[in-house]
Amino acid sequence: MIILSFSAVLVSGQNTDFIARLKTQLLLYRTQSPSQVIVIQTDKTLYRQGETMWMKGYAVDAITHSLSLNSLELSVQLSDSKGANILDGKFLLKSGVTNFNFTIPADLPSDVYYLIAYSPEMENGDISKIFKKEIFIGRPENLDMVPHLEFSKPFYPSDSKEAATLRIMNFSGKPASGKKYDYQIFCHERELLSGKGKTGSNGTGEIVFFTPPKQNGYPLLASITIYSGKDRLNLISKIPLSAEKINVTFFPEGGTRVPGILQSIVFEAKDLLGNPIDLKSDILDEQGKVITSTATIQPGIGVFNVQNGNNGKLIMRVISDPGKNQEIPLPALVPGGMSISLKKNDGQLLSLMLGRTPKSDSGKFNIVAVNNGEMVWASEFEIEDSGIINVPLVNLRSAVTSFAVFSQTGLMVANRLVYTGNNEFLNISSKSDKPIYKIAEDGEIRVKITDAKGAPVRAELAVSLADKSTFPSSSKAIESIQFGLNKAIHSGEPIEKISSPTLDYLLAGNSLNGFDWSQVLAMDPLKGTSRKSGAIRISGTVVDDKNMPVPYALVSLTSSSLQQFNAGSDQNGVFAINLPISVDKKTLTSSATDSTGKWKFHVKLNKSFKDEIVNYLNIVTVNNWQILDQIFQSNYFRENLDFFKARPSVKVRSGEKKVPEAYWKRYLTGSANLLDILKSIRSFEMSGNKIVFRGMNSFLQQDGALIVIDGQQMGSDASQLSMLNPMDIEDIRILLDPAEMGIYTGLNSVGVIEIKTKNSNSLDLKSPEIADLVKDNSSKLFTPEPIGESKYNLKTTLQWFPVLSTDAKGEATIPFRTGNIHSTFILEIAGFSDTKQWISGQMEIKVE
Repeated sequence: MIILSFSAVLVSGQNTDFIARLKTQLLLYRTQSPSQVIVIQTDKTLYRQGETMWMKGYAVDAITHSLSLNSLELSVQLSDSKGANILDGKFLLKSGVTNFNFTIPADLPSDVYYLIAYSPEMENGDISKIFKKEIFIGRPENLDMVPHLEFSKPFYPSDSKEAATLRIMNFSGKPASGKKYDYQIFCHERELLSGKGKTGSNGTGEIVFFTPPKQNGYPLLASITIYSGKDRLNLISKIPLSAEKINVTFFPEGGTRVPGILQSIVFEAKDLLGNPIDLKSDILDEQGKVITSTATIQPGIGVFNVQNGNNGKLIMRVISDPGKNQEIPLPALVPGGMSISLKKNDGQLLSLMLGRTPKSDSGKFNIVAVNNGEMVWASEFEIEDSGIINVPLVNLRSAVTSFAVFSQTGLMVANRLVYTGNNEFLNISSKSDKPIYKIAEDGEIRVKITDAKGAPVRAELAVSLADKSTFPSSSKAIESIQFGLNKAIHSGEPIEKISSPTLDYLLAGNSLNGFDWSQVLAMDPLKGTSRKSGAIRISGTVVDDKNMPVPYALVSLTSSSLQQFNAGSDQNGVFAINLPISVDKKTLTSSATDSTGKWKFHVKLNKSFKDEIVNYLNIVTVNNWQILDQIFQSNYFRENLDFFKARPSVKVRSGEKKVPEAYWKRYLTGSANLLDILKSIRSFEMSGNKIVFRGMNSFLQQDGALIVIDGQQMGSDASQLSMLNPMDIEDIRILLDPAEMGIYTGLNSVGVIEIKTKNSNSLDLKSPEIADLVKDNSSKLFTPEPIGESKYNLKTTLQWFPVLSTDAKGEATIPFRTGNIHSTFILEIAGFSDTKQWISGQMEIKVE
C-alpha cells in the first residue's frame, strides 16, 4: 500500500495561455508527423513451396489510428533470416489500402522467412518501426520430423565442456533413426565449433560444445541442419548459460524516480535475444543492504515498491539464473519530478494520485490528457506533497490515455499511460450454417458488425478461412492500431479482461506508437514546423578489428564543415542518428571508441535503407520449428494420410518456356563486391580507378567504361559501384557494340556498364508498368490451390476475400467449399468501418 498525506489544494480553471499553446503544438505534431503503422494481413503464415501468398496491406497513421493518406505506395519484400531478398514489389495504396499476392518459388528451401513492409515516409525513421512478420515456408509432410534439442542442465556454467541431445521422431511418434545432421556452435557470427552426426536407433544424437569463460554480450547458439531427402531443416536454439547477461529496463510510475517518496517501479527483463525471461532479484542501497526483493509477475514484467531517499544510488542484484549476481543500477533520482499512479476507476471518475518530494513548496501545475494526439481534457492544480485528481471519464475517448504534468514554466515533470475502460470497440458476430462440415462440402458463414449500442455498421473487411495448422505465428500489430501502443500486450485475453493491477503495470512501462512528447514540445506554433523537420537518418554498426559488433560504443560523425554529431551503439553494435538535411552524407567521417575513449573501433555506415533492413534482419533469432510439434500433438497427419501420397505437381502452360536465370545472379547474395560480379561476366583491367575491358576497345584506353545506373550516366569512376548493394541488382549488361553504346555516348569506345536495380524507378502512376501492376493485383482472383496432386483435393486456404463489404444491416456472407483435409479452420476478419474504426475477430469451423 502507498500511504501519502493529502495536503494538495486542487484549483479549478486552466492556464489558458499554456494550454492554448500546447493544443497548437499537438495539432502541428499530429498533422505534420509522418509516423505510420503498416499491417499486412495474410491468409495464413505457413506456406508450402509454390503456393500463392495472398495479402492485404494497410498504412495507418500511428497517432490518429486512421488510414493514412500520406503514402502512395507500399514496399513489400519476403526475405530470409540473413536479409537476402526472395520476393519484393511496390504496390499502389488507395486511401491507405492495397491488396496483392506473391507466388513462392517452388525450389525455396524450407525455413523461416520474414515479410517486411514499409512506406517511403518510413525510410528516414526508426528501422524497428517497419512491419515484420514471420512466415514459415516448407512442406511438413516431406520433412516428417519433430526435432528437439534437449539440454542436460537448466543452465550451463562458464568455461566447461558440455553436451546436448538432439532427439528426432517422425509424425507417427516413432524414433527417426539414421537422420544425418550438421551442427555449428557460434556466438554472433563467429563459429566456435562444428561437427556432424547421425541419429541412432532411439532417434537421438549428441551435440558437443564448450561454454565461454566469460559473457561477451552475445548469446551462445547451436545451429543444426537436419537432412530429409532433398529437403532440410535448420534448427537454431539458444544454449542456456548461467552467466548470460540480461537486460533490465526500469519504468518508475510517472517516468522518473522522485526523491523522498514511496514509489512503484515497473521493470522489464529480457535475454540477449530480446525474449522476456523470469527473474528474481534484490534491491540494494548504497551500502549493499537489501531493502526489498522482487520477481517477475509474468514473463519479462515485474514491479516493486521502494522508498526513495533524498540522495544515494539503488542497485538491482539478480539472484536467479540466468544473470545471477549481475548488478543493474536503477535510474537516478530527479529533483522536481512527480509520480503518477492510478488509485481507482469507478466507471465515472478516474482517480490519479500525484506525489512530490515531501516538504516541497506549494506549486502550480497543469495536467493534460491526450487521445489520438489530441488534448481531450486539461486542468490546472496546486500541490505541495501529494494529492488526488479526479478525471471525468466522459471526457476521455479511448481505452488508453496519455497523461502528462507540466510545471508553470512548461517543463514536463511526469507522464504515463492509463487504462480508462472507455472501450468503444465494434463487435463482430459470426455464425456458420452448420456446426460441422464434411469433406468436399459447400458452406456459408454470416458475419455481422455492430457498434457498442447494437446498431449495424458498414465496413470493408479482408477475410481468410485457412487450416489451423497453417498458423504457427501471428502478427501482434493489431494492438498498435486499436490502442496505439509501442509494445504489444501479449495476452490470450482481451485487454478489458486482464486484471487491473497487471494492466496498470504493463501500461506504466509502455508508450504510444509514433508519439514523442519531446518532439511535440519542440514544435514552434509561430513557424508551424518542427525543430527536427528536414532531418536525414544515418545508421550503421560499430565493429572491432575482428569485424565483431561492439555494443555500447560512442560514435562520432564529423561533416566537412567540422560539425560533430554523437550517438551510441546498442547491445548489437547498431546506432542511428538524425542529422540536419544540410549535411552532405558523402562528406561525413566517422569514428568510434569505448566509453572511456581508450579503445578505437571501426564504423560501417549503411549505404541505403535496404542495407539497414539487411542488418536488422541479420540479428540471429531462435528457430525451434514449434509448428512441427504442434502438428504432431494434434495428430494432424494421422487424420490426413493423403499428404504423404500427394506429390507437388509443377505445371508449365503450353508454349511457355522458362527463361534460364543469368549464371552470375547466383553469386549476388554472397558477394559484397560488385567488381567481382562484373569480372565474372566479362574480364577487365583497372586503369587507375577506371574499368577497361580487354580487347580491341581497350586499345586506346581513352577513358574507363561509362557506368549507367537506372538510365542515369554516373561517369567512369568505379567507386560509383561501391554505392550499390549487390542484392539490389536486377540486371547487368555490358555494352561493347558501338551501336548499343551510342544510346548513351558517342565518345566512349571502352564500353558501357548498364545496371538496373530492383527499384529502378520511383512510382510513376502513369507508367505502363504500374498500370499492369495495378491490373495484375486487382483482377487476379483467389483460387484455392491444392497441395500436391490436385486429385487429392488438399487445400489449406478455403477462402480469401481482400475486399468484403457489409451491407446496411452490417452483414456479409462468406461462401466456401471444404477440401479433403480433416481439421479445424480459422476464419480471420480484419478491416476498417466507415467511421474509420479498426475491426478484427476470429471464429473456428470443423471439417470431419
